[in-house]
Amino acid sequence: MKKGSFLVTLFTLLFIGCNVVFFQSCKKEKTVTCLNGGTESNGVCNCPTGFSGTDCSTVTPSPFVGGWQAKDTITRTLPVYYTETASYVLLIEQGTTSSSLKLVNFHNKNITVTAIFSGNTISIPSQIGWDSGSTLSGSGTIVANSLDLNLNYTYHDSWVLHVKASK
Repeated sequence: MKKGSFLVTLFTLLFIGCNVVFFQSCKKEKTVTCLNGGTESNGVCNCPTGFSGTDCSTVTPSPFVGGWQAKDTITRTLPVYYTETASYVLLIEQGTTSSSLKLVNFHNKNITVTAIFSGNTISIPSQIGWDSGSTLSGSGTIVANSLDLNLNYTYHDSWVLHVKASK
């Protein structure tokens, strides 16, 4: 009896052990697809600034929100060369959509400029500038703690505005 009981126990353990090994070896590795420049590491996406989520598909403006030290240079070449610089605090706030930002106190003129971002690209669609009848538009990059914008400002003639800011 003891020998039979021992053999049944031994075969049961061998059966269970083989099944565990067999089924474990059949498990497939999860494939992770990271979007928007995210990189995969051990089955997890590492998302670039401006994106979050398990696959980096969620636009996240929160890293950019806050106060930035800005310095602008505005230049006009025609009809007469003119340049002006301004150093000020630029406040970036969440816009009305998940991919929009508000640039408050833009060019130290107490105006708010609407910007759209995707990843590290920021664009400013054509909108009214700080002078009546003027327009402002442009694009640039916003990465981690650095903002770099090149804009066109039109008010009777063309101006170029370059904004650099850091947190």
